[in-house]
Amino acid sequence: MENKDGLHNNWYMQNFCNFQVNEIGKTKILKKIISVLFFVSTALYGQSQNENTKWYFGVNSALDFMTNPPTVLNNSAMLANEGCSSVADAAGNLLFYTNGATIWNKQHAIMANGTGLLGWPSATQSVLIIKHSNNPYLYYVFTNWGNLNYSIVDLSLSAGMGSVTVKNSLINSAPFTEQLHATKHLNGLDYWIMVHEDSYTTNNFRAYLLTSAGVNTTAVVSSIGSIYSGFNQGSIKFSPTGQKLCAAINIIGVELFDFNNNTGVLSNSLTLLPGIDAYYGCEFSPDGTKLYAGKNLYDPNSNSRLTQWDLTASTSSAIISSSVNFISNSFTPGSMQLAPNGKIYITSSDSSNYLSVINNPNLAGIASSLVIGGQPISAAINTTLNSYARIGLPNMITNITNSPCVTQTVNNPQSVCAGDVYAISNHTYTTTGAYIDTLTNVFSCNGIVIVKTQFTVNSLPNIIVSAGSTICVNDSITLTANGASTYTWSTLQTGASITVTPTITTTYTVYGTDGINGCKSNSQILVSVSPCTYVEDLKVEKEEITIYPVPAGDQIELSISNIKLIKEFHFLLIFNNLGLLIREEEIEFENQSLKIKTDHLPNGVYFIKLKSNFDETVSKRFVIER
Repeated sequence: MENKDGLHNNWYMQNFCNFQVNEIGKTKILKKIISVLFFVSTALYGQSQNENTKWYFGVNSALDFMTNPPTVLNNSAMLANEGCSSVADAAGNLLFYTNGATIWNKQHAIMANGTGLLGWPSATQSVLIIKHSNNPYLYYVFTNWGNLNYSIVDLSLSAGMGSVTVKNSLINSAPFTEQLHATKHLNGLDYWIMVHEDSYTTNNFRAYLLTSAGVNTTAVVSSIGSIYSGFNQGSIKFSPTGQKLCAAINIIGVELFDFNNNTGVLSNSLTLLPGIDAYYGCEFSPDGTKLYAGKNLYDPNSNSRLTQWDLTASTSSAIISSSVNFISNSFTPGSMQLAPNGKIYITSSDSSNYLSVINNPNLAGIASSLVIGGQPISAAINTTLNSYARIGLPNMITNITNSPCVTQTVNNPQSVCAGDVYAISNHTYTTTGAYIDTLTNVFSCNGIVIVKTQFTVNSLPNIIVSAGSTICVNDSITLTANGASTYTWSTLQTGASITVTPTITTTYTVYGTDGINGCKSNSQILVSVSPCTYVEDLKVEKEEITIYPVPAGDQIELSISNIKLIKEFHFLLIFNNLGLLIREEEIEFENQSLKIKTDHLPNGVYFIKLKSNFDETVSKRFVIER
């Protein structure tokens, strides 16, 4: 996805775009489209994510999201300072949960062969459960503690309680950070498993493909972003569509990437916050338009902070500048997890008996409604560890749906005019005709086309304005336009014709609107004003004298209707607008007319004086414009 500056855009829009051409209509229909898309995506999310409704985490903490608000459960047998994962079936019934070292079955007993896994309960994302794409009884349990391994749980064994049939199968022994997450492949069946190397010399992300045939141990390597330099605490999260990845890492900062969920390649690294603080968790809103990250971990230097960014901003710098901070010394954000109810839940590193909640994470700023301590998690403190939740939440995949979104077709009843930027795709249509415009919505639907709109591009009115002219100061001129139904001039006058008396050279603009489609265009006319100084004595004009064409070009024709004048006047004088004589010659009329070359004269106002042998004179003004 490329922005105009090369970062984070598919457009876009990538971004949600307005739908109508006129500004009021844009806002109204945009809101309608977004509400429809959000309703559809939320419904799909809820239907496909019952597997994520049972949260087992922390110190004997658990929540059941099959109810609203979620029900606090007190049956967990697990202790996990950080990394953990849990899974339910399609109906929302618990199947098993794990802290990366031990697996507990749905009866809260240790699963057969379920100990000795090579994860670590005090690593940020030490474990992740992924369901087999073809076999409903098999689940992969990926563990990450230095090495990346997987185990396999078969729920058809041990009377339905499950048994670990493959344990600690090595994928790669290169030291990895504590980051581990996954997302659906674009095909909706396979998965990409993402980890990051822990090294002072490389910035390698490794994406491993999980298919129905098993784990491909040859990784897709993306060398991108910061070198972590041994500071390996923190988390990574994929957006609900799997097309973006956030990384929060202690000391390093918060980074955002684009992810190609077809090839497994990361691109377009964007540093949202520099590495000067202790960052731990990050999470995307359900519609993918907002990103959240938290700063708290062992950071004595400044206030704890939760930050929100707007990912629909048009450039990378605009995304960075869109940050909104929620600061509170009583709230030290740890892990963040998007829940099936569309809210984001956040632990606190002070091990409180509550989670904080972002109730409306799709909304910007305070409208997102962060409630510190909004969700209780345990009725009593664990007396053995003197602790409640610690800072981990179950590591889960939050892809909205397994299938590409259905294409919707929307008929646009409004007119679209040639040259407008059509808001669905930000494309400018300059040619009239019928079109189908599409929006690829990267936020809600796996990059699949979700909106098509049919519309017609109408031609603009061809406005023609009467030719401009050069006039003297205090003269008036009438300007006339045609080609449209209604007109508004830059003078705020309306109507096809207006009369103006400019004191300086002025450009007038007329805006015309057709009466059928409401399309608009404009045209301009220049009226040049000459001071015409020192020529008052030349302004006595005779009606018998006619000069044409008007305005003149390279030649004028002087016509005299009075025979007496023709016989008496034998001398021609031409003056400029300052009254300077620029031409004098003897003339002889032919058939009451006289042709005079003016190709050597620049544009402007001039005066012709006819002179008799007895010094009697008559004068006439003319204008040259080419």
